[in-house]
Amino acid sequence: MSRRRRRFTGARARIANLVDRIRESYWFWPAALSLAAVSTAFVAAYLDATGDYDALARLGLAETVGADSARAVLTTVATAMLSVAGVSFSILVAAFVFASGQFGPRILSNFMRDRANQVVLGIFSSTFLYCVLVLRLVGEDSVPGLSVLIALASAVACVMALLFFFHHAPESIRLMRIVSDTGNQLLKEIAGLFPEDTQEQEDAPDRERAAEAAQGEPLPVPSPVNGYVRFVDHGYLLDLARDEDLVIRLDRRSGDYVVKGRPLAWVWPAGRADEAIPEEICGCFSIGTNRTPAQDVEFLFELLMDVASRALSPGINDPRTAMICLDWITSGLSRALRGKPRPAVRCDAEGRPRLILRARGFQHLLEHAFGRLRPYFQRDPAAALHMMARIGGLVLDSRDRKNTDLLMKMARDLLDGAEQEVALEVDRRKIRERFEIISQAARGELSMFEARGRHPWL
Repeated sequence: MSRRRRRFTGARARIANLVDRIRESYWFWPAALSLAAVSTAFVAAYLDATGDYDALARLGLAETVGADSARAVLTTVATAMLSVAGVSFSILVAAFVFASGQFGPRILSNFMRDRANQVVLGIFSSTFLYCVLVLRLVGEDSVPGLSVLIALASAVACVMALLFFFHHAPESIRLMRIVSDTGNQLLKEIAGLFPEDTQEQEDAPDRERAAEAAQGEPLPVPSPVNGYVRFVDHGYLLDLARDEDLVIRLDRRSGDYVVKGRPLAWVWPAGRADEAIPEEICGCFSIGTNRTPAQDVEFLFELLMDVASRALSPGINDPRTAMICLDWITSGLSRALRGKPRPAVRCDAEGRPRLILRARGFQHLLEHAFGRLRPYFQRDPAAALHMMARIGGLVLDSRDRKNTDLLMKMARDLLDGAEQEVALEVDRRKIRERFEIISQAARGELSMFEARGRHPWL
């Protein structure tokens, strides 16, 4: 691949960053629809000046109205749309404040990405702009009939959009909607990290050869800015390492915070990398001021964890909400158990190691999710029983002894914490009983059929 081609391909990170910013913006769709409204106004004005209305007349839509009536219609629609847009935006702000206080400030990223809200505001603003532009065409002797007709149709569309908005706004802050949307996005990202039908397999020789290739003093690739890694173009990095006969090891992955001047990656051998290599590698990293769900499965876990931890705080004390969040987190971990992690060592067509990643394994995800939530769940009897049940279900899903041992360690830690923090002995006994049943399943004394038949909570 030529250097010119590589520079173009390296722009994928910048394009991904731009697309992500557009998704979170409340200016793109209003601006795009406003531009469409301006174009429609000029086209309609041209047709009013030169067009033939025979077809509209046959449909009964070409009735001429007076200049005063046309001005009144356009003024009314424009004024109403401006007022409705302001009220709608106020409703959105109120919803944002409620969601931030109830579910945590980071959940606002879901609302900022809500395309329906963006489009509705765009419809209101574009209709206002269209009516203002058409209003200038109304004279004493000329009335743009087609333009006024389009304004009336736009008003009808705005009424429909307003009715939809009144339904969508409260629906978007409903707990089950927020948690399920985040959970489904989590499952989608985990499916990419732990595919079930992958042919990629990492074996010990790959890791050994990668260790052999990464010998000597490497060339550090410092970060040009401070911020969070939002996107990494792994395919481009692999092509670059292959073309330049290098080995690149990433020191940061999506979701990590980087400090300006600290290494993003390391390159071997240092003497073979020219001055342009660090710049090209940095071009593969999209770094911003906030984290995004793209390539950052921990961020999605943390969104659910924020809601769960707040629900179990003394001020709210809503264990049922925490259990719902834990159910979706468990679904993500179960999906990871069924798949195989992508290899941390990426090789070229000849089988030579070229790119070494910081891979995410099941152990990392389990500690990140259950490990951080355990201190909150072990204080509440119902929440502790629920977490123990979810760990038991994961034990039954596990087909790897190492993962089973990790789950049993998590169950033991939960039991130890509950023994200290749960007040009543009757509650502690129930937690111990569930732990013993899970231990039997982990030892193979209970099959999945027997365990779930005797103990429906699994």
